[in-house]
Amino acid sequence: MPGRQASGMDLGEQGRLDVLDLVIMAAVSASALAFYLAFLSKSPLVYGVDGPYYLVQVRQIERTGTLKYGDPPLAFYVFYALSALLGDRVMGVKIGTALSAALVVLPAYCLLKLELKGRLPPALGSLALAFSPHLLRLSCDFLKNLMGSVFLMAALCFFVLSTRSGDVRMALISTAFLLLSELTHSLAFAVALALLLLYGTIKAILERERALLIVKLM
Repeated sequence: MPGRQASGMDLGEQGRLDVLDLVIMAAVSASALAFYLAFLSKSPLVYGVDGPYYLVQVRQIERTGTLKYGDPPLAFYVFYALSALLGDRVMGVKIGTALSAALVVLPAYCLLKLELKGRLPPALGSLALAFSPHLLRLSCDFLKNLMGSVFLMAALCFFVLSTRSGDVRMALISTAFLLLSELTHSLAFAVALALLLLYGTIKAILERERALLIVKLM
């Protein structure tokens, strides 16, 4: 990321985050966290048909350090860490799910800030995502997908930064998040990879057309 300012994180001239942006992001994320904690805590059980599956995997990690069933492992180890911290498997899974829902809005805000002017579009966009029925659905059944979406969005955000700034560090961070999505859920990884390839292809085509236009005008 080319430089930092005391007031915030530099995402380029249009995408620069200042203190107010950080406050908005924190407010949306905290609101999402409070909402999902309240929603998931309405029942003493983990929601969804796969709820027991997550608890079985966490219990197996407690006993043996490994998964009972083969699966991308990262989400289960995060749930295990939270369960060990709280002393409760169910709460560990629920809080891990709520944290995922709260965190996914942060890269979403940054992406919208990069593409759109002002604070209102990214604020409304991240708010709409936080309380969308799709995210709510993920929090009920597809917990690994939800956590993988955090890494998916982060990978895309840093990839866009790398293509705009030419900063290799941003590309490396994007790759790291892409690998984290693979360790969380194969579908999240596939979607992230597809989006990165699509964005990169479109950008390459546009840059080529721009270069040809400049040559014609010279």
